[in-house]
Amino acid sequence: MEVLPSLLGNTANNNLLTPAIKALGVSIVARGHNGQAPIPDALQAQCVALHTLQGNICHTKDSSFNALAASMMCLFLSEILLPTSPTGSTIHAEGVATLLQRYPPSFYSSGTPHKLFAGFRPILVLHSFVTRRSSFLATDSWKTEPFADVSATPLQALMNDVIAVPAIFEELDTCKFMPASRAAYHAENALTMIVAVVDRLTQSYHSTLLSGNSWWYMSRAENEVSLWFPDITVANYLTHYWAFWIICVTHIRQLREAYPSLKEREVLVDGQAPESQDISEKLMDLSTQIFQSIEFLIQDEMKLFGIASAALPFQTACSFLKRNNGSEGVCSGMYKQVLDKIVQRGYGNMLINGALSFGYPQPAV
Repeated sequence: MEVLPSLLGNTANNNLLTPAIKALGVSIVARGHNGQAPIPDALQAQCVALHTLQGNICHTKDSSFNALAASMMCLFLSEILLPTSPTGSTIHAEGVATLLQRYPPSFYSSGTPHKLFAGFRPILVLHSFVTRRSSFLATDSWKTEPFADVSATPLQALMNDVIAVPAIFEELDTCKFMPASRAAYHAENALTMIVAVVDRLTQSYHSTLLSGNSWWYMSRAENEVSLWFPDITVANYLTHYWAFWIICVTHIRQLREAYPSLKEREVLVDGQAPESQDISEKLMDLSTQIFQSIEFLIQDEMKLFGIASAALPFQTACSFLKRNNGSEGVCSGMYKQVLDKIVQRGYGNMLINGALSFGYPQPAV
């Protein structure tokens, strides 16, 4: 959103951006139980902005790309705050992906296009993970060329490590319709690739750690312990690293359970068998740490960036804890505390089945 002031100033941009900015602004003040604007006003503003966008999108010129992309970002955030339909977020994400691919990856290497690309990219990676579908972002050119002039942040580098995973999940989903021998072959390949991703995650994590404490515990009330971070950049990197580690290791365990022949292979995660007690405890610890990080991410000063950043990690932790016997009981108190805080901050509309959803189903963990 930092690009908006620089885009406002000429009539063409203003005509496109003003309705989208208004839609986002009204959605912000309308959210929550104590919203300061009626929900119908927010929905009406979204409709006007969508109509304006539709009228411009087919006649886009290179000179209006930045304004069009920023307008789509505003509308996507409006949809996150006040979902209008179960498929609203998916439609927005697919529209953004289509728009970005109108230009080569080198187009996004600097200036406003780079800032817009860097803002959209985590959203599109989230979309790929929860829909279990491959992404154009997984190709080498899209991983490197947009960062040729501006170095990738730790979070963007982390996305490079994991963006191939949704394509693996997509192929695994097709195994359900294959003969057993062929499905086992694809499952073995998937296992090899996911283990390699976990190894890369571990290497990247150790090379990215900053000097000093990356996080620490903070107690703000009795029986409430939160994780605190130096800044939002570190918080984003760590919570997403934890989430991706949980997703990948859980799938490794599921594959070995579903295909007994894979249990005969020696597979190590952090030097341990994936089913070992140490790995089980780490999965639980990382899920708990994600829960404990939400308080930091949804602080008022983090604005929309914080709550948007929390979606995938929180979904992942919720899914893991709910699927493991005994986990929900152990963490139910902390889970309720986190949900209460999310609702108190006015983000209750983003919750579906007790998780920050962005209109998506929870990822399979």
